[in-house]
Amino acid sequence: MDKKLLVLTIFCALIALTSCQKTPSEKSVVGKNGGILENAIQGTDAPPKKYEAPSQWLESFEIKKEVFEVSVGASIEVPEVESFPVYLVAPKGLSQEDAYKYTEILMQGKPIYEPKAPSDKTKSEYNDEILSLKKAMSDPNSDLNILKAENPSGYQQALKYCQNRIAELEGLKEKAPDTYERKEASGKFESGMGDSGTERFFVEADFGDNTAAQLFAIKYKNHKNDKLSFLVINKNRVASGALEAAEDNIKGMQNSLGYYVSAANSFIEKLGLSSMYIAAEGSMPYASFEETSLASSYEDLNKCYTFYYTRKLDGIQQTYSNTKGFMQPGKTEMDYAEAWPDEWIEISIADYGVVSFRYQSPITIKEKVSNNVALLPFEQIKERFLKQIEMSGSYTGNEQIVSRKLFIDKIVLGYARIPIKNRPNESLMAPVWDFYGTCIEKYSDGVYDSNFNENNEYVDDTFCHSYLTINAIDGSVVERVSDL
Repeated sequence: MDKKLLVLTIFCALIALTSCQKTPSEKSVVGKNGGILENAIQGTDAPPKKYEAPSQWLESFEIKKEVFEVSVGASIEVPEVESFPVYLVAPKGLSQEDAYKYTEILMQGKPIYEPKAPSDKTKSEYNDEILSLKKAMSDPNSDLNILKAENPSGYQQALKYCQNRIAELEGLKEKAPDTYERKEASGKFESGMGDSGTERFFVEADFGDNTAAQLFAIKYKNHKNDKLSFLVINKNRVASGALEAAEDNIKGMQNSLGYYVSAANSFIEKLGLSSMYIAAEGSMPYASFEETSLASSYEDLNKCYTFYYTRKLDGIQQTYSNTKGFMQPGKTEMDYAEAWPDEWIEISIADYGVVSFRYQSPITIKEKVSNNVALLPFEQIKERFLKQIEMSGSYTGNEQIVSRKLFIDKIVLGYARIPIKNRPNESLMAPVWDFYGTCIEKYSDGVYDSNFNENNEYVDDTFCHSYLTINAIDGSVVERVSDL
């Protein structure tokens, strides 16, 4: 179930940013929609009032006959608040104090060491890998031997892999030392290579019982893309792979989803991040390289729960959108190295405990620029959604795509960062509408890819991806993937 994007999806064409500008003498942002955004923020606060919207939107549209259809069968989520403030935010970045704090908590007070190279293993560590593979071969209930009955040819390939891997490990074990001297690490940020202005640190700790932990952090001059990443490698198992929406009682987990939600929330409190709340719940594989190689399908892999946290202000939560893999035409990942990603936290929890923690682009709240802005009625948001679909969604940019269908199943009113023109180190945190769903693109006969289904279609059901974000104040499009 490894998902790669074969083509840019519908809204990579939505490149019209909400432009804003502030004058030296007053709080002022210039919106691109006839000054509506500017007037709303500068003007008198709107009176407190709950936002009125239906609980769902059920409607279908044929935007371009036999080429592009849109089906909306969506629940509509609106915060239970009476005011919608707007905030000015800036990158907070990671400090050395943060590094020390996260190291102490995440590494459980264990001694920290400089990272080992993959080849820096002892005889005992190689032997553990060999025994694990031999157990998979001999245990009648292992995934490998279950595969024997279900897929004999696949079993033979997996068996050959195990045999070759064992022979390789035996050779490495023969040359490996009995012990490996670890070099203690300081846990301090150090300058990166060249003139980039980046600083980073990378440390490891031994948790015992064939379990290691790694902690990595990097910070930039402008702090926009600062990030911290913590990973637990338990018996060679790691949390990695394709994300899916969370379900109760997934394979490899002994308790219900609610149990792990509570565990994740407790972990967030322990880290002192009480302003962050769960915005999305998913699951991903939790397996070793060998287990992944031996599994007959994605469904056979053990899973762990993965939770995404975003900031909540005045009862309104920043919406989470998975933008991984979504880039503008002609751009590469390197073009986004100094971009300003949204702030979020990712926590993965297995029965072992927390096995992964990532904190992306921390922000700081500078000031409240409006206590309560007036929002456009939902009927106008619907009109703006359809207008944008008509302008950009019908064009595929790929002659091999015969037709496209977009299914919207969730619409959420929340916060998002909106760029301010000529002020790259500040943004507005303002109310927006996000439209989540699935896109299906049908390709012409003769075009083939391993990700196509039996109908020669590519189903883009990327976990928690917002296909369109609309400014709730002025109706302009907010671009989620930005290199501003």
